[in-house]
Amino acid sequence: MAPRSLDIDGSDHEGSNNDSDDSDDEGQLPPEHYLAEAENLDISQLRQKRYSEGTQEKLDDIRVYWNRYCHHLDVDPERHWQLIKGSDETIRFLFGFFDWRCDIRRGKNGRHCQGIGHKSSLETFWK
Repeated sequence: MAPRSLDIDGSDHEGSNNDSDDSDDEGQLPPEHYLAEAENLDISQLRQKRYSEGTQEKLDDIRVYWNRYCHHLDVDPERHWQLIKGSDETIRFLFGFFDWRCDIRRGKNGRHCQGIGHKSSLETFWK
């Protein structure tokens, strides 16, 4: 039996046999199993972001700094992001954000923060 494949439009057709027969792989379930799994996949679960409590706190902190930076530049954070996302301007704006973040010395509620002295420290924001 020749392997079955689905076109992008979902139409089913038989392919040609090749020298390697993948149907003999141990543990491989019938094609119907994988097609049913794909059909029943709840894509919304894949889009959910699941972060540890510590990571979520860091993300929340970054949002606070992002909003402060945008306020400093007198731009609306959400609207400005919609304008620049997916363009070269995104990189420039983020560069400015990181540069600003390295320079500031006050955190939440006016408390002293050490700022960022080394590029490697920025990596902690993206964990």
